[in-house]
Amino acid sequence: MPTVFRKKVAGIVVPAVGAAALMCSSLASAPPAAAIAGGYDLDWSANASGMVSLQAWKADTTGQCSGAALGDPSRRRSSRVLTAWHCIRDYDLANVRVFSGGNRNGDGNNGVYTVDSYQRLNYAQGGEADAVILNLKTEITNMQPFPWTRTLPPDGSRVHMDGYGMINTQGDSKLKQAEVIKTNDEKLSGPNGERACSGDSGGPVLDSNGFVFGVLSKGSDKPNCYVGSPYPPEYVALGRTDISPM
Repeated sequence: MPTVFRKKVAGIVVPAVGAAALMCSSLASAPPAAAIAGGYDLDWSANASGMVSLQAWKADTTGQCSGAALGDPSRRRSSRVLTAWHCIRDYDLANVRVFSGGNRNGDGNNGVYTVDSYQRLNYAQGGEADAVILNLKTEITNMQPFPWTRTLPPDGSRVHMDGYGMINTQGDSKLKQAEVIKTNDEKLSGPNGERACSGDSGGPVLDSNGFVFGVLSKGSDKPNCYVGSPYPPEYVALGRTDISPM
């Protein structure tokens, strides 16, 4: 099993695993699928406390996604969550919940949070990106948020993606991570067929230092999200967007 990498920032240990999330097509319409295919389990309390899960609902559907709390890890608090825009696009903000704590989507052992407003990210060269910052009404505490960077790793670098993807057709989920290769500023490739699945959308993509440099946007559209799917994960590179200072 691959090692969960960590990086020390300001004298504390920061999880270097955050990326994940993706969904098989769109949050509301994708069928249940396996969590990150070809990855390995994470433990929220041990090495991924900056990870959050999201749920949103309306009359005819409920959606699930992943996300990452961003900020200074030494402060152990954050009110800003990075996720994919399509995770909240079709929902009223009053019907969006952010869960902190636990290894399943919807685990709120460290609190359940509501959204006050959001900042949709745009590409610097023009056009809207599938990424958004959620501004929470209250801060998430007792965890280590992920630091982020505009600097993109070189193509061919090994990076990580994490997410709370589904593991069966009953809607169960699990927090997982996979090591993948940065193909370019839009796509990742799994050397052993690793893929992101339904419910992983919105999770962070992290460099070797544990900094978030992207957010997962698309992945396999296979119902079982099996290893070897021909559809590689796609992500939004923060360095190409107008993300504001944290």
